[in-house]
Amino acid sequence: MECMFANLGRPTVECLIAAVLLHAQHLRLGDHARALLVSGLVARHVQTLQLNVEHDDDVLCEGPGAIPWAVKESRRRLFWACYLQDVFIECGIAQLRFISPDNFRVTILYPSTGKGLGLVTYT
Repeated sequence: MECMFANLGRPTVECLIAAVLLHAQHLRLGDHARALLVSGLVARHVQTLQLNVEHDDDVLCEGPGAIPWAVKESRRRLFWACYLQDVFIECGIAQLRFISPDNFRVTILYPSTGKGLGLVTYT
């Protein structure tokens, strides 16, 4: 919690990861009101960090000056964790959803062999 509020206005991937874990902890403790509030912070962090869009079309990270594939894949996985958290928290009530499926375009590589084979799918 301290990481999120100490860096309010300067979101980082590390603080977003901490917020996702904090959300899970609040749910496990049965503190659903705090979990709901933290889920809103998580969704806004995703949008501020622009995890909901790919930064370039070099999906396999082979171009000159490309972002390392491990960094891109970590950001993708973090986005999907945040998106699923948002979907689960809405419980069928569309008004509670912050991350709309119409507003993101993130690639999904097929399981471990996908990168080597160049298999890519878009959402």
